[in-house]
Amino acid sequence: MSFIRDRWATSSSSSSSSSSSSENSGPGPAMPMPPKVLAYDARRNNPVGTPYIVAEYAHGVTLHSRWSKIKGDVVAAALDDIRALETSLLHLPFAMHGALYFADDVPAEDVLRDRPPKLFANDGEGGGAPADELSVELAKKYRIGPTTSREWWRGVYGRVHADRGPWPNMTSMIQSAAQLQLNLLDTRSIDLSSPSLKSQPSDEPLLRRLLTTCIRIAPSIIPPDPAHTRTVLAHPDLTLPNLITAPSGPAHIPSAIDWQGATVAPFVTQCGLPPAVTYTGGLIALDQLLVPWPADFDSMSPAEQAVVEHHRLASRHKLYVYETRLQDKPRGAGEHSVVHHALHRGRPWHPARVFSRSAMCLGKSVGRAVSVGLYTGGDRVRCG
Repeated sequence: MSFIRDRWATSSSSSSSSSSSSENSGPGPAMPMPPKVLAYDARRNNPVGTPYIVAEYAHGVTLHSRWSKIKGDVVAAALDDIRALETSLLHLPFAMHGALYFADDVPAEDVLRDRPPKLFANDGEGGGAPADELSVELAKKYRIGPTTSREWWRGVYGRVHADRGPWPNMTSMIQSAAQLQLNLLDTRSIDLSSPSLKSQPSDEPLLRRLLTTCIRIAPSIIPPDPAHTRTVLAHPDLTLPNLITAPSGPAHIPSAIDWQGATVAPFVTQCGLPPAVTYTGGLIALDQLLVPWPADFDSMSPAEQAVVEHHRLASRHKLYVYETRLQDKPRGAGEHSVVHHALHRGRPWHPARVFSRSAMCLGKSVGRAVSVGLYTGGDRVRCG
């Protein structure tokens, strides 16, 4: 039985990692499941001529197609299922940072196959709880390998040598991401004169200094609370189009699709609010009192109805946050912490953001990271 059906697992941008994730992502009838993988081949020289995954068809319609038309208990069913998926994923701690692979897909000469590291954080080592029978079996079938997150492989990034994991801790992950940017500069793989980038050739000395600072301060910006740094899995793009529901009735979500790019990463970077329930309309302040659904909605003008619709979407956002923090206090604390806001939103080491944004943006991100180090009581670091 696949990891996904046995417990719940990960996915990645490579076929072997993507399929292993899909094959392993969640128990329980109320928890959205990835489609069952029927066949896959990660090789480029296979008879098809390209890597592929064949999965079961997810019957139903996208939640996006119903989202603006449903309300009340129908919506509550969807919110509960999304929360069930996130909660299950965020509460299974893995041993390393990276991505999940089938053991058979790790090259024979790779130490990940010959001397596999432990899969889960609690496997009986170091005084931890003894591994249960299921965990032992899963550890035989799956390995944590290099990240397959798109940001580490897209375009020129995939052609530059770098440590892409697996990483033993959050510090090494941050340092590797910053070093990847420096490697791009060293090999002239990135054209800072490109009009698509905000960074300019004249920014290179400052970019180098800031990236070097990221590497230096990494040990000091790690949250001291182990609950914030535990390594967990999350769906990489939990949007309305990726959630499959029935065309009518309660909007339960039996299937979640598009697991490509899922990674095993620090909790503090994985616990953000899913895009599916995030209100981004901008018209309603989330700290203001929301109005109930008006009885005369059908007789309102289009402009008035549009405002009410914004209130409805904002109320779903607020309800999801409230219920999640009520049921999962560690997650609520993680989302609300200064660590999450600085590391999840700023992320000065994010591979895709360094050159696409200006050196000033990177400087602000590093400043936030330094603030986190001071806030969490990290070692003092000279940033000059």
